[in-house]
Amino acid sequence: MESGVYKEVVRITFQETAQGEPDTCTGVFLHGQGAVLTAGHCSCGILDSYRFVLKGTLDSATDAAKPAARYAIREPVRFPGYSCSPGAKNAGLDIAVFFVRNLDGLNIEPDKDKDGPLTRIASMHTVYTARARQLVVAGYGYTESGKLPTALMRAAVGIGSYFCSTGSFDGTSCVGFREFVLSTPGGDGPPRDTCGGDSGGPVYWYPPVQTDTDKNSFLPTEALVGITSRGLAFAHNLPGMPCGGGGVYTAVGRSDVLDWLLSLGVTVRTTEVPIATTTGGQAVQ
Repeated sequence: MESGVYKEVVRITFQETAQGEPDTCTGVFLHGQGAVLTAGHCSCGILDSYRFVLKGTLDSATDAAKPAARYAIREPVRFPGYSCSPGAKNAGLDIAVFFVRNLDGLNIEPDKDKDGPLTRIASMHTVYTARARQLVVAGYGYTESGKLPTALMRAAVGIGSYFCSTGSFDGTSCVGFREFVLSTPGGDGPPRDTCGGDSGGPVYWYPPVQTDTDKNSFLPTEALVGITSRGLAFAHNLPGMPCGGGGVYTAVGRSDVLDWLLSLGVTVRTTEVPIATTTGGQAVQ
């Protein structure tokens, strides 16, 4: 993967307890605003232990003589209703925002081809209307080898349910229109899935080719549609691992999430694709 691709994705490290081993989550740096979007359950650790590293910094940190810059956070802001209490019912609420404690030296230049510095977000309704069949996940979670990677991993995963509105989801609680399910059953090789450490990582939709008013075809910018929340319970996972059988993802293109971000001073762009201008029905890989 090129160093400039997915540069808004960050690796988050923290400790849940003072005696515990370091944990890993993934997040999305919302361009130029000092905010990192991640999963709510990734915000329940010891505050002073949190650090995040930008993908570009990790790409360039090739040896111990040039360690990756690690940024501390301020108090996380959890989505209304989310609770860190054990046993809390957090389905559909698994979102949090970290704000960078010190912005000095932190600089992510906006991509010129992304029409400005703001992260693009699309609703799952738009994804459904465009008849996408898969989405792209990214994160720093465990691979099928059982190890954490040193570089960002990504994969295209099939859509199991756009709105958690049909299916049993292997006994997993899944909140309609607030969450969605991704899974890619069967096929050759290991299943494509997120795993431990990918929590809070982005799910991207690549819109289909569009045609402008001059009938020129172009590929729209990818849009963020969700973040990784949890695996499906009782799924057929990889041997010895809690992943491989699919997972549940929190939709971020909802009006309540967008209003919440705006109330925090975090601005994003929304992406809606008019069906009349699309060509083809498959998501671009």
